[in-house]
Amino acid sequence: MIGSALQFAAFILVGVMVCLNWETRPAEIVAADWSMVPLAVCAITYSYEGINLLLPIQSAMQRPANFEKIFISTQIFVAILFVFFAVMCLYAFGEVDDGSITAYLMQHNAELVGDNYVVIANLFISFAVLFSYPLQLFPAITTFGQMKHNIKQKKVQREMNDGLIKDYSMLSDKEFSHSQRLAALSPRLQMQIEDENPLQGDSRTVRGSLVLLTFFIALSVPDVQKLISLAGALAGSSTALIIPPLIGLRFLKQDGSIYSVYMKYLSFFLLGLGITFCLIGTIASLHQILGPA
Repeated sequence: MIGSALQFAAFILVGVMVCLNWETRPAEIVAADWSMVPLAVCAITYSYEGINLLLPIQSAMQRPANFEKIFISTQIFVAILFVFFAVMCLYAFGEVDDGSITAYLMQHNAELVGDNYVVIANLFISFAVLFSYPLQLFPAITTFGQMKHNIKQKKVQREMNDGLIKDYSMLSDKEFSHSQRLAALSPRLQMQIEDENPLQGDSRTVRGSLVLLTFFIALSVPDVQKLISLAGALAGSSTALIIPPLIGLRFLKQDGSIYSVYMKYLSFFLLGLGITFCLIGTIASLHQILGPA
């Protein structure tokens, strides 16, 4: 909630900057650079970074049946906001050559009217990222924590199985019935059944490693626009256009209704679109990052 409020406040301040500098806006509109279309598509796909939170949000709702209506209305509102905001900034400031409008304004604040608003907007955005970062990390923490938990459980399972076999063999040398042997081993069997907390594998080590990983990636690619395009091509295409159709096809496999046939064609179309965006966007982004400056 705090992060959303700060981000909305930053939106308002940038809107104030647009109004203050509207009279001194560039006379000519920036011409479209069609060679940057793949990167633009990847940046748009990056906007779907929060798609992994949809199912947790729906399951946490008091009335999950209303989720579709709320989801569609919020997506329309966000799409209009993004388009309107981008167009107004383009008209007011000309070509924005940075992946962050607040960072771009900070670099050019000496040339703009109301430079104090730029500083405050960047401050709000910084705190918004700080407060919303744990929420963005939640799907990654769950996934990596589960992977860590599974690896640990397999190791423990092997050790406990070897111990059970050894203990059972030792008891077999004595005059015990099968039920008596199992009763003697019941505490260890109970340990195998017991599970951990709901966020299996979650720890400060996992969280710290993920934060440091994102930190070093950001350092290695200082151009935010290129980093956003690469993340959109790889992660955005996968989470928004590749993985959901694959899950849908899995559930529609046994259903032969007309609706399911339509959904299968739609899933195949989205899957092909996602793979195309992923390949072209990744190649274009890597070319921009690794190519000459």
